[in-house]
Amino acid sequence: MIYQSGDWLMGGELEVLRPITWGDGLDEYRLTPNQLRVRFKQMEADVVFAFQLRNPIHNGHALLMTDTRKKLEERGFKRPVLLLHPLGGWTKDDDVPLPTRILQHEAVLDDGVLDRAFTVLAIFPSPMMYAGPTEVQWHAKARMNAGANFYIVG
Repeated sequence: MIYQSGDWLMGGELEVLRPITWGDGLDEYRLTPNQLRVRFKQMEADVVFAFQLRNPIHNGHALLMTDTRKKLEERGFKRPVLLLHPLGGWTKDDDVPLPTRILQHEAVLDDGVLDRAFTVLAIFPSPMMYAGPTEVQWHAKARMNAGANFYIVG
């Protein structure tokens, strides 16, 4: 019966002994929900908007993110913070690989297209399942658990 249960069978209280490291040069971008909430607090964010994407940022994405920040300021928020949260799990085979996407996201920040002072770049460790509204709800709730108030899919 245990062998038929699959790869994982757990019960009772669990304790994480150490965070998982991938050793792929991207571990600094793999922040837990708790780490993200701490970062937002350090940045004195009064609102957080998350932007999910599975490909490089293009001009439309950049406009949407910068315009969202402006709209939040117009609504009275003083320190809107962007959680730039690319998918880090499986995506389509012809998608740009995660390390390349992270380099591109960093270049967009370095070039000032997005304001680094109000942006947190972190990997969202989930695959793209193409499951429609159910998946959108899961992704949005996961971002809310990390401290986001608004969620945008790119």
